[in-house]
Amino acid sequence: MIGVVGSADSTARLQQVAADLSMSGQILVRSYDVLEQAADLAAELDAVCNVLLFTGLVPYELTRERRPGLHSRAQYVPHGGIDLYRTLALLLSERQGTLPRLSLDTIPEDLAREGFEDLGFDPPEHVLSIQSPGTRSTRSTADVMEFHEQLYRRGEVELCLTCLGSVARELESRGIPVVRVQHTRSALRDSLLTAALTDRVVRGEDAQTAVAALTADSAARGNKRKLRSAATALAAAVHGTAAEAEDGTQLIHTTRGSVERLLARSRWQWWRLGGELSAPVGTRFGFGVGATVADAESNARRSLQLAGIGEDIHLVLADGTIVNASTSSGSRGRLARLRHTDDRVLTHARQVGLTAVTLARLAAALRNLDVTGFTARELADVYGVETRSARRLLTTLIESGVASEAGQQGGPGAGRPQTVYRIDVEKLIPPA
Repeated sequence: MIGVVGSADSTARLQQVAADLSMSGQILVRSYDVLEQAADLAAELDAVCNVLLFTGLVPYELTRERRPGLHSRAQYVPHGGIDLYRTLALLLSERQGTLPRLSLDTIPEDLAREGFEDLGFDPPEHVLSIQSPGTRSTRSTADVMEFHEQLYRRGEVELCLTCLGSVARELESRGIPVVRVQHTRSALRDSLLTAALTDRVVRGEDAQTAVAALTADSAARGNKRKLRSAATALAAAVHGTAAEAEDGTQLIHTTRGSVERLLARSRWQWWRLGGELSAPVGTRFGFGVGATVADAESNARRSLQLAGIGEDIHLVLADGTIVNASTSSGSRGRLARLRHTDDRVLTHARQVGLTAVTLARLAAALRNLDVTGFTARELADVYGVETRSARRLLTTLIESGVASEAGQQGGPGAGRPQTVYRIDVEKLIPPA
């Protein structure tokens, strides 16, 4: 489903185009009286729609500022050169081929200049960007109103062109000549078709094969019955089927959409999920998505390895992207990739003696490590491997000049001292 948010005149035009495309049943429309209502209307549609289509940049940006946590894919119908051409053509027709002195908002200045020059006219002197200078915040309708009104009152312009319906209505009520820059039907059609394609992509992603994996640390392995019970509960929660692998890992086969909805309910926090499933203490969760069941299971097991580094829940996607959102805000973040095809990254990885995947994981792990002085055991803890594997990795880094020995660290009693290492991060991270 596509949710549409905009002023009443804009949404009415879009509904006409949707009817021509036989898409009326695919859209859910909410119209606002004042621009400030856009964010609340979008939040209402977010509960039922995969895609939110705004009829302009301003309501889109305003909603992003006021409702940053919406889950739907947000898009907007841009006011572009074709909309400006339409407006100028109508003006030229009405005014016998002449244009008055104009003010204009929303449309980028370079597009406005091109449009006027293509028609053989000097570019307008007064074009207002919809974003405040030096910031990413959107101008208020009051700011846009003031821009047009002051120019008209001072006699610098004879006509105001605005892309905002609320501004057009207010200027008209104050007796100021104004023309609304409306979207062309082709612009609305292109945006609707793009939104429909996005909706299909989202629904396709929702149905992707996914596997959830549960395992327990050594302290909890004796409680297999409780772990199986937690797996059964998880299978019910994601409408999947549970099975036990030969190594004792509990696997649940389901879909990506079911997994993401479960993780959203638990706010992507392992302790909330464990409590909901009555899982034994020490249970680790891993979630993977793949083109096949085997791929999804492989990614779920990779996710389990990442869970061993900390207490976060990870979802490893089919393209190798790791999604982690075990934060109080519940928003998802991209951490690292398990697949790399960028030539620059691949070349640099070879230069330091690592694979691109290892390089990316190591760079992410170092955020939890003092790179100026650490032991192999400390690296193993943050990287999620055995100490001997960390030593082999450090040997490779020393040979490539990325790492070096910085000293030794002794314990409180007798025993072999540990070597302290340092890493030159500038040499490790590929240059831009």
